[in-house]
Amino acid sequence: MKDRSPAFSILSFLDDWIEFFAFRTKEPAHRLFLALVLLVVWLSTIFLLMQTATTIRVDLVLIPIVGACFFFREKGLLLILPSLAVHHISLLKAGHTISAALVWDSLEMVIWSALAFFTIVTVRRYTDVRRFKERLQRDLDLAKTLQKALISPKFEFRNIRVLGHIEQSMEVGGDFYFFRPFQENYVVFCIGDVMGKGIFASMLMAIFMGYFYEWGKTSTSPSWILEKLNRRAMLLLEENLECFATVFYGVYNEETRVLRYSSAGHHHALLLRKEGDLESLEAQGLPVGVLDSCQWEEREIVLSAGDKVLLYTDGISEAKDPQGNIFEIGRLRDILRSNGTVSGEELVQRITTSVGDFAAGAAPTDDMTLVLVEVLN
Repeated sequence: MKDRSPAFSILSFLDDWIEFFAFRTKEPAHRLFLALVLLVVWLSTIFLLMQTATTIRVDLVLIPIVGACFFFREKGLLLILPSLAVHHISLLKAGHTISAALVWDSLEMVIWSALAFFTIVTVRRYTDVRRFKERLQRDLDLAKTLQKALISPKFEFRNIRVLGHIEQSMEVGGDFYFFRPFQENYVVFCIGDVMGKGIFASMLMAIFMGYFYEWGKTSTSPSWILEKLNRRAMLLLEENLECFATVFYGVYNEETRVLRYSSAGHHHALLLRKEGDLESLEAQGLPVGVLDSCQWEEREIVLSAGDKVLLYTDGISEAKDPQGNIFEIGRLRDILRSNGTVSGEELVQRITTSVGDFAAGAAPTDDMTLVLVEVLN
């Protein structure tokens, strides 16, 4: 995150001060004490002014009314009548006739009452907004907790280990990954990115994960899974073309060590061989939720002990530094080549650290998600 400016810090301090003193966060006894202090200060000021000045400025009488309504809501209206009496005495001392003073008093009362009611309504609406924001934040925190519970950080199967890492740019996001065993010899894993951020993307992400959990145990064909997901996504999204998801889906056979995979518009997975060679696992296909009738290319590749397959979202490859420069896939390839012998956990840690160092404190604009599949000996 970027450092907060002095202006932002001052505004935050004022906002906290208002919340503490004005919006009923103090105990009733404290509010009563505050009211008495303000009343004594106001009366003392008015008394001194009446003794030393022939007239009293209207704003000196009006400010206490606004302040009382701000702090004490409707009870602040009780200050209008004594303030009006002070104003009336001031007019008489200045040489106005009683009739003229009454006319001025009537005008001032209308103005003061309107301003007082406006203050009360504004404070109440602001209070409602703050309370709604607090409830929304609690709901978002709960949603974030539930979303994290849906995603396992790692799991070791018979001869592969799957590691997952996700950093959300908001409270909830649209990135997801999933892996599970299937039958006796298969392991299913995938990564996806729902377009957009926030609540809608997180809801769609949870729905997709439910589909993957159910369908992932019915077929070893990644293209068939994506076709079925696309049909369901089109029903969910109807004609909202602004919503879609990219997915990379793989099925690994632990017996033959064959990986079958398909990609729905997602970034190509990167295969780091034990010898240090780097390959791209490319497969053609549109994102799910774009067109009704689509087909996805399905490919196969044989993995060996020590190989690593890296899946990632654009929060990694398109991370930006404060100047707007993009991390780019080339840097990610260099990290893989120079860290081919480290463990899977260490490799994930070095990738996320490199992205964080490159961002140099710049706020992330998208979720950052990684899945590393490591073939064991």
